[in-house]
Amino acid sequence: MQGNGEMEEADYQAEGQAQAEAEGEAEHEAISEIRSKMAEKLKELSNIREAVVSISSKLQEKREIWEKEHAIEIGALDKGKEDMAAIDTEVRTLALADYAITKEKKLIGGIGIRVIKKLEYEPGKAFNWASEHKLCLSLDKRAFEKLAKTEQIDFVKIQEEATATIPTEIKLG
Repeated sequence: MQGNGEMEEADYQAEGQAQAEAEGEAEHEAISEIRSKMAEKLKELSNIREAVVSISSKLQEKREIWEKEHAIEIGALDKGKEDMAAIDTEVRTLALADYAITKEKKLIGGIGIRVIKKLEYEPGKAFNWASEHKLCLSLDKRAFEKLAKTEQIDFVKIQEEATATIPTEIKLG
């Protein structure tokens, strides 16, 4: 015959085992539910992708037909754009030549001359100046983060973050 303490211990162990089994079943059910929903959404995604590819293909065919039917107009448009760009360049050159002589900024046809200050300097000297004056300093975040992933920097905490990838071609069993 077991003592009262032994009986309580056995009941406690049985209860713990039942709880663990229940938690295992709950986890299994949760995973099953997630995977079922994922399979459903994956099938939906696959169907939509197929529809988009089909529509895209049909539109491309129609675009090609339309372009063949309107080849003359498209050619004229392309030629017009080329001519326009060439003449635009000539007008800008003439406007700058006029300004160089007259210093007038408002020219015929609404053409305007904008004068900007363009800086030329050695980056190393500029960095040294900025460091000395504690001004104009900014972090190159991209370069810093690339370096921080490979070097140990005491104030940088690296955390892993999972992301899901979905293949272009979805294969469902």
